[in-house]
Amino acid sequence: MLIDEEISILKDNNILYESEDISDINSNAYSTKIWADAFWRRRHNHSKRIDPEVEIVLKFQPSNVLEIGSAYGRVTRKLVDEAKHAMRLTGIEFNPHFEKYINTYSNTYLSLNSVKFLFNDFMGYRNNEEYDLIVFPMNTFPGFPIDKLVNLFNSVKNNLQEGGKFIFSTHKFPKNLDKYSEHSYGGELLVELKQDPIAGTFYSFPIFETDYGYQSVSYSIYTRFDDKFNPKERVINRSITNSLLPEKLKEIIIKNGFEIHSINSSSHSDVYCLQMEN
Repeated sequence: MLIDEEISILKDNNILYESEDISDINSNAYSTKIWADAFWRRRHNHSKRIDPEVEIVLKFQPSNVLEIGSAYGRVTRKLVDEAKHAMRLTGIEFNPHFEKYINTYSNTYLSLNSVKFLFNDFMGYRNNEEYDLIVFPMNTFPGFPIDKLVNLFNSVKNNLQEGGKFIFSTHKFPKNLDKYSEHSYGGELLVELKQDPIAGTFYSFPIFETDYGYQSVSYSIYTRFDDKFNPKERVINRSITNSLLPEKLKEIIIKNGFEIHSINSSSHSDVYCLQMEN
């Protein structure tokens, strides 16, 4: 389906305004303030999430860990609090607007004050001090375009010491395709005391088959309102999620210089643990 067709369907369903078109899709939505604000306002619901990566990371007893996409520090806090050994932890986050929320969260969870937080794009990041484990949690991996995975793996290799581990989680390959064969939509109202309300609207198109598995296209629209509920800010994000056939994912992993140490499928996600090939 062409983006023009997607836009037309979204307008027909009153998801987008009639005046909005392809030029209004924000290719940098993940770095915006409204994105960070919305993510922070979900923190109470997020606190109930199970993060299978944490237990798998800590069983290796790493001494120097880097978390990609630390946001306000939710998974970071679990890594710090549940570690039974001495461990240095660094979180790297692309969106600079999370800094104030990290500071707020650290005032509640003091253990986060031992963490070094960086605001940088991991795709170009190079630290002089290599890590013995890098973790990419919360099923963020499927959002990477296939042709950009080489950049991700190269950045991991540039920052991982010899014998180190790379752990990431991904959605389990869909078995019940009927569940994804129709358009789906939803929404939420995100409120914070003394702050303007934010409405989130979400629309997903049916999953379709690709050479490497399945792909889905979804839209997330965030609108900030004033105290009279007049819209004052709006971000439209178009995202692509890839569900890779396990054999295709294995092929990509090997092609990029890694080998699979283990795969844990005991939770809602598949958690891959990789190490660089000798």
